[in-house]
Amino acid sequence: MSLETDPAEGTTAYADGPDGIASGDGHDTPRVDLRPSKPARRKRPSRRRFWLRRTVVLTVLLAFVGTGWLAVSAVLARAALLRAQTGTVALRAELQRGETASASTRLASIRKDTRRARGLTSAPVWKLAGFLPRAGATVRTVRGLASEADFLASQVLPHFVAIAATSSGGALRNGDTINIAALRAMHVELAAVTPQLAAVLRRTSALPGGSLLTPVAIARQRLLAETTSLARTATQFRDATAIAPAMLGADGPRRYFVALQTNAELRGSGGLLGAYAIVEADAGRLRLKALGANKELRDTYPQPTQGLTPDFAAQYERFGADGFWLNSNMSAHFPTVSAIWSSMYERTTGIHIDGSIAVDPVALGQILKATGPAAGPGGEQVGADNIVALSEQQIYARYPAFAQDGVRNSLQLEIARAVYDRLLAPISHDVGLLPQLGAAAGSGHVRMASNHADEEAVLARSSVGGALPETDGAYLQVALNNAGGTKLDYYLRPAIRYAFEAAHAGSQDVSVTLQLRSDAPKVGLPAYVVVRPDQPGNSSLVPGQNRIFVSVYAGRGAVLRAASLDGAAVQLEAGTEQGHPVWSAFVTVDPGQERTLVLALTERGTDQHVTVVAPPTATPAIVRIEGGLAR
Repeated sequence: MSLETDPAEGTTAYADGPDGIASGDGHDTPRVDLRPSKPARRKRPSRRRFWLRRTVVLTVLLAFVGTGWLAVSAVLARAALLRAQTGTVALRAELQRGETASASTRLASIRKDTRRARGLTSAPVWKLAGFLPRAGATVRTVRGLASEADFLASQVLPHFVAIAATSSGGALRNGDTINIAALRAMHVELAAVTPQLAAVLRRTSALPGGSLLTPVAIARQRLLAETTSLARTATQFRDATAIAPAMLGADGPRRYFVALQTNAELRGSGGLLGAYAIVEADAGRLRLKALGANKELRDTYPQPTQGLTPDFAAQYERFGADGFWLNSNMSAHFPTVSAIWSSMYERTTGIHIDGSIAVDPVALGQILKATGPAAGPGGEQVGADNIVALSEQQIYARYPAFAQDGVRNSLQLEIARAVYDRLLAPISHDVGLLPQLGAAAGSGHVRMASNHADEEAVLARSSVGGALPETDGAYLQVALNNAGGTKLDYYLRPAIRYAFEAAHAGSQDVSVTLQLRSDAPKVGLPAYVVVRPDQPGNSSLVPGQNRIFVSVYAGRGAVLRAASLDGAAVQLEAGTEQGHPVWSAFVTVDPGQERTLVLALTERGTDQHVTVVAPPTATPAIVRIEGGLAR
C-alpha cells in the first residue's frame, strides 16, 4: 500500500504496486521506507590509534615512575658520595700518621660507596634524563661526578696508600740515612698517578658547567679545585723524587749550605741569616759537618759575586748584597741568593757547595709538629707552639744587653741542634713530616736550590724553589727587607689585596694594596730590638719605629699607572729582576700604626688568575684576591 496524490484534485489515493511500493504515471515520487531500521553499530577505532593511545598512557606512567626513581637514586647516590667524602678526609689523616693498615680498610669502604653512587647514576633513566633540554645538564654532570669519584677511589687513591706504605714505619729512613731505593719506588707510584689525575681534570672540566643546580655546580668546582691541588702536589713530589737520589749522594757525596734565617729581621728570601750549617749527603746518609753563628762567616765585599745580572746589581748592589753576608739574601729570587751563598762560602773556605737550603723558626715549628718537641737548652722543651716566640721574641727579653750577643747566638745554635737531632732520631716521622715540610715550602719558610742545572730546573718550578716564574701572566710577590737593623719584624702584620678591575684588548687593569701594621708595644722592648743602626744617635726617631724596604714584583710586561702611600701619591723606584718589573720604596711603621701602599697596574693578558706570593713573616700575611682566582 502506498499513498498517492492527484495533482488536479488535490486529493490523495492509494495504489498498489507490484512490490508494494508506490508508483505513478511515469514520474518518480518521493518514497518512504516504513520498515523498522536496524540498530546503528559503533565504529571501531583504528589499530594505529589504539597503540598510540596506550603508548601515551605508558609514557606518562613511566615518566612518573622514572622521575620518582631519579629522585630516589639521586638521594641514595648523594648519601654514598658524602660517606665517601667523609671517608677520604679520614683516609688522608691516616696516611699522614702512617697508619697504612687502617688506611687500606678505609679505602675499601670508600670504593664501595663510590661504586654504589656510580651504579645508581648509570641506570637507563639517568641516561634518558640527560637528553632533557635544561635539566639534562645537571643530570649529566651528576653522572660524571659520580664516575670520577669512583675512578679516584679505584685507580688514584691506591697509589697514595702505596706511597704511604713505602715511606712509613722506617721504610724511608733509618736515623740519619734515607733509603734511596724507597725513594725510587715512590717515584714510580707518583709517575703512575700524575697522568691519571690529569685525566680526571680533563674529564671533569668537560662536564657541563652552566645551567646547573647550585649544589651540583659547587660539587663540580670543588672536585676541580681539590684535584688541581692534588695534581700539583703529586707532580712536584714526582719531580722531587726523580732528582732526590742524586741530591742525596747516590752518585757521589753532596754538600749543602744551610741558612738559619730569622723572621725578626726580614730579608727578601725570608729573614736575616743568623746561623748556618754545612750538611753532607753520601749514599743517602746525612751528616752535620759544621754549625755556627753568622759572625763566623767571612764577607767578600767589596769584591762582588761573579755571574750576577746587571738588573740585580742595579737593585741590590748598593746594599752590598753581592758580598756582605747579612744582606746577601735581599733578593726575592732564591736561586740568585743560593748562588751568592755558594760563591761566598767557597771563596772564603775553599769548600765546594752543591746547593743551598734556607729555613726559619716557622719551618722548624712545622718539623716539630711531625716529630714532637725537642729537648732544648737546659732541658727546656722546644715545640711547634713555642719555637717562633722563643727564637724571635723571648730570646731578646731574656738576654737584652748588647754584650749578650754571644749568649743569644749560643741559644739559637742549641735550638737548631736540638731540632736537627730530633729530626734525625731513629723514630720515623716521615709520613707526617712530608706534608708539614710541604706546607712550610708553600708559605716560603723553606727554600732549596741546587748548583746542578738539571736539578735546579726542577726545583725552580716547585714551591720550594722560591724562583720568580719564567712564564707570563698576572703575578704578585711582596718582598720585605728590614732597612733599620731592628728586630721588630716579629710584630709585623701584613695584609695583601689583589683586585682585577677592568679588562682591555690583551690586558687588564688591577690594583695591589699592601697594608703593613706593627703590633709592637710602644714601651718595654729591649734596646737591642728597637735600636736603629741606620740612624745612630738620632733622638728624634719614634721609639720602636720600624723601617722597611718594600718591593712589589708584578707579571712580566706589567706597567705601573699610579702609586699612593696612605692616600698620597708616592714615587716608587723602578727596577727589573728575572724579567719581572719591581717597584720599591722605604716605608716606616711606628708601633700600633698601619701604613697602606696602593699600586695601580696594567697586566698583560685577560686571564683572571693570579699567583700571589706573600712575604714569609712570623705571623702569616692575610691575602685576598677579588674579581678573580688564585692560580
